[in-house]
Parts: sequence; structure tokens; C-alpha cells
Amino acid sequence: MWQLSTMPILSRSARGSSRPSTSTRDSRRKVSPSGCRSSSSTVRSRLAGGFWTSAAERGFARAIAEVASAVVTGIDYSERFIAFARDEPPPSRGTVEWKVGNAEALPVADGSFDRVLLSLVLHQLRHPDRAVVEAFRVLAAGRRVVVRTVAPEDVASRVPHRFFPTMAATDAERMPPLDTIETYLRDAGFMAIDRRRVSRDSKVNLAHEERQMLVEARGRYSFIPASEIDAGMQLMRAEAKRKEGDWLDPRPAYFIAASKPAD
Repeated sequence: MWQLSTMPILSRSARGSSRPSTSTRDSRRKVSPSGCRSSSSTVRSRLAGGFWTSAAERGFARAIAEVASAVVTGIDYSERFIAFARDEPPPSRGTVEWKVGNAEALPVADGSFDRVLLSLVLHQLRHPDRAVVEAFRVLAAGRRVVVRTVAPEDVASRVPHRFFPTMAATDAERMPPLDTIETYLRDAGFMAIDRRRVSRDSKVNLAHEERQMLVEARGRYSFIPASEIDAGMQLMRAEAKRKEGDWLDPRPAYFIAASKPAD
């Protein structure tokens, strides 16, 4: 995938309370596809997120802060990426803070967050089960974790993977099966696991995809033969021409939500 976001995003109340009262916890909120919630009043939650702070993930953190009026914490192991993220404009509501850290050992206190979002994180980690255990540790009782991931069987249908079979096979092998993720959640102690498939229908920009592919071919995918790169580029250009500027990629992803048991 283009975005390598090993990103746990954590959230907490913009008012500073780490444990929302039962009376206001859910009554005025509606659930978004990501499992985060919006409200007419300040949402009593704090959200934490993680590594490889791509433009998409920085925007994701800021959007959550604005929609939920939440304090959002993004965590990334790269000091350079954190410095870059800190230079981004602040949200219009709520706050976003960035910390250097590791998803397998989050630098936050036990029970200090109300939401944890693991956005395209688990396939980047050596021990993904430890990241799920950490999510359980830092959540307050009764609060929620959301895992955003791509099913291995969906990788080959996405752009640009559908045009580069070696890339598709490599990334599909890296993605943990959905059942495995749910096993991680149960083993960590989570309950009420819910799985939802969401399609983005993103408009494809051919020039952008070509630039990105050339960068990736020199870096992470340097093992792909030049002949496959050339053939894939031709196929991608032909598809763009057939779509005549109206090329949409469904880019299906899954959101798997679970709850930490209440005290």
C-alpha cells in the first residue's frame, strides 16, 4: 500500500477527563464508519494514533479531532516524521499532539484513553499481537479499539496492485487475515467484536500513481522486474484511457471494532 502507517491513534476528552461519565458517554453521539463518534457537544474521548505519519494519516488525525472535539495523540517511531507532523496546521476544534513511540510499547499510562485506532498498523509490526495488548492496556474500562486494515484477498483488486502482480502478492502476504486480527483482540481481552467492510471509491490520478510507482520501484519494491514495471505501467495507462478521467478505485478496507470490558 502507498501509506505505510503503523499508526495507533488515541483519543481523550478535550475537557481533559480520561473517563467519560456514563450519563453522557453515548446518548448524543452517532457512530461513523471508523467507530469514532461525533456529538453536538464535546465528545469525552481521547484518541491515539501511530507510525509513518503520511499526509493521509495526518489529515485523518486532524479530522477526528475536529469531528469529535477530541484530544488526539499520534504516535510514530520516526522523529523526522513526528517533526514534520507537528508543523501541520492545527485542527479547528479539539487538539492533535504527536509523540515518538512504538505501537508495541505505547508511551502512555494505563487506562488513559477512550479510543485507540490502529490504522493500517498491524501488518507493519514484527509482533502485531503486542500492539493489540498495548491498546487494551491504555484504554479505559468499557472503551473501544478500532483496527483499520485491508483483507489479504482484497489487495490485488486495488490500484496500483492490480497491474503489478508481484507487488500484489507481496503485500497480500504481509496483511494479517481478518480472523487472525479478531483472535488477537479476543486473546488481549476485548469483547463485542464487530467487523465492517467500507469502500472509499477514490478517484485515481494516473500521473500521481505513476510517480508513486516509480518511487516505490526504486525502494520497497526494487525486486520487481523492470519488465513487470513497464507492462504494469502500460496496463494502468490503458485503464485510465478507457475510464476517460472518471476512474474510481473502491479501495475496500475493513474496520474491526471491539470493547474493553467495563469495570
